[in-house]
Amino acid sequence: MNEINALDFIGKQLKPIDIMKAEEMLKMNYGIEYPAEKFSMLWEMIKEEHWTDYRLKAIMKWFLKNKRFPNWTIADWFDYGVKLYGYAEYLNKLHTNRGLNEQIEWYNINGVQCWKYKDGTELPFEKVNFATKKEVILQTDSPVGVEPKDMSLTDLVRSMEYSSRAEKFGKKKLSLQEREERKKKFDVIVELERSEHK
Repeated sequence: MNEINALDFIGKQLKPIDIMKAEEMLKMNYGIEYPAEKFSMLWEMIKEEHWTDYRLKAIMKWFLKNKRFPNWTIADWFDYGVKLYGYAEYLNKLHTNRGLNEQIEWYNINGVQCWKYKDGTELPFEKVNFATKKEVILQTDSPVGVEPKDMSLTDLVRSMEYSSRAEKFGKKKLSLQEREERKKKFDVIVELERSEHK
């Protein structure tokens, strides 16, 4: 796996009110009524993908800034994300882009260093100063038998132990159903990575 969407790890489970607010914002922005079936299909796909409230808000902001015309498609909603890459991808890109270090920023997410291109989007994770990144990688706790620099994004997902950032700071714990949904999503990611290596 080369990348993950950071928005999948921020926020809490969507509620029906979040979806209704987004629908109203679109109607107000574009000044038209949409067929109920179009929103019904969109919201079903959003629920299948287990979007968080944070992801919906971020995509709504992007959507309202970038989609000028009211004739959007469902695929348009899945165009935006904040891509995080692992250390192996950093090494691959570094070979072809010597100026990479000035174009990216590093984050520490549950002991795993990930990076993204600088795009003005701030993530609510601990930032890692690039000058000290080497020491951080060498000091990071990692799963047994895996050196931190060799950790894949799947290891990041696993290291999160199906917990949200909110849990880490003592806020609302995920319900059993929410944990199971996240576990299913992470298991799909693991299976995809395994199939890529066969």
